[in-house]
Order: sequence, then structure tokens, then C-alpha cells
Amino acid sequence: MLIITISILIGGTQVYAATVLGTNAVSLLSNGIEAIKSYFTGSAVKNEMNNLNDKYTNSIDSYSKEKANQAVTDLQNHTTSEINRANNELDAYLTEVKNQFDTEYSNQINKSKVEITSSVNNNIESIKSNLTKELEKQLQDQMQFKIKELETKAQ
Repeated sequence: MLIITISILIGGTQVYAATVLGTNAVSLLSNGIEAIKSYFTGSAVKNEMNNLNDKYTNSIDSYSKEKANQAVTDLQNHTTSEINRANNELDAYLTEVKNQFDTEYSNQINKSKVEITSSVNNNIESIKSNLTKELEKQLQDQMQFKIKELETKAQ
């Protein structure tokens, strides 16, 4: 019902405009608005939309270049920081390993020196004992030889 009422009003307005204003005025107005509408829906809108497209394409281009440069800078800085951290950590580790090695080296060398000294001392004592026994034997043998020599002369 509402649609029928609206259709009658629109139709009535056109008839009124055509009779009161004249057919040419309505056509001229309609053609003029159509031409303006065509301009705005055609080249005006197209030009403005192209301008907006270029603007936002340039904006995206600038943003992506900025983010790419920022990513490279951030990752380079992080890599440099991590390399420095690794260097410091490995330097500290190597210093600690060297200190532990030096301590163990000193302990092992001192232990070995004590064992060598003990071995040499044991050998010295053994040789002294052998020399003492050899000296006793030699002296005894020489004394017995001299006694036999003396006994042979005395006979």
C-alpha cells in the first residue's frame, strides 16, 4: 500500500512538473543532472580514486621500505649483541678452563715430582745397601785372600 502511494506521488510530481514547468525544462534538468552525475561517477571519481590509490600505494611502499630497513637494523644490532655476548661467554669459559687446567697441571706435576723423588730415593737407598753389601763382601774376600796369602808364605 505504501509503495502504491509513493508511486502515485512520484508520478504525480512528474506530471505536475511537465505541465507547469514545461517538458523541455524537466528534460534539461534531468539531462544536466545526468551529465554531472556521469562526470562524478566517471572521470572525477576515477581521477580521485587513482590519486588515492597512488597515495596509499606510495604510503605502503614507504612503510614497507622503512620496516625492511628497520628489520635489517634490528637484526644486525641483535646479531652484533649476541656475537659480543658469545665472545664474552667463551672468553670467560676459556679463562675458567685454563685456570682449572693449570691447577690440575700443577697438582699432577707436583704428584709426579714427589713420585720421581721417592723412586730416586728408593733407588739410592737400594744402591747404597747393595754397595754396602758389595763393600763388605769385597773386604771380606780381600781379607780372606790376604790371610791365605799370609798362610801360604808362612808355610
